[in-house]
Amino acid sequence: MLRKLHDATIPLLDQLDGWHHPAREPVEVVLHGDFAPYNTTCRDGVPVGIFDFDSAHPGPRWWDVSWALIQFVLALPDERERRTELFCDAYGYAYEDEHVLMRLDDMIRTIREHPAFVLQRAERHDEYYAGLVGWVSGTGEARS
Repeated sequence: MLRKLHDATIPLLDQLDGWHHPAREPVEVVLHGDFAPYNTTCRDGVPVGIFDFDSAHPGPRWWDVSWALIQFVLALPDERERRTELFCDAYGYAYEDEHVLMRLDDMIRTIREHPAFVLQRAERHDEYYAGLVGWVSGTGEARS
């Protein structure tokens, strides 16, 4: 579904200005910006819809793919490697630890610094994502 969404946005790439977030280089598609289970709807366990496009902006496919991996795959402690491979194969994306780590670092920084993330700071979401950094980088196990 994410691949279809990205491919459908290519005609919009002449609109690089006016988004809530600035374009990220290299611009390949319009990103959802927060593609995660809490922004999808399912029927019989199968995703059928995407909503909440307030973080949409132009950028590289890996930005959304990495966040989707964090939210749909790494959040589940079982079979992370196999699920990552399946997700990336379905999308047609060559997995890179560096991209996932960059996306995690961005979210940790956002939670710690952005004034709108008061609840996430209070609930220590940054610590959860820091645990995933440890798992992805091989320096420790992520907490589930």
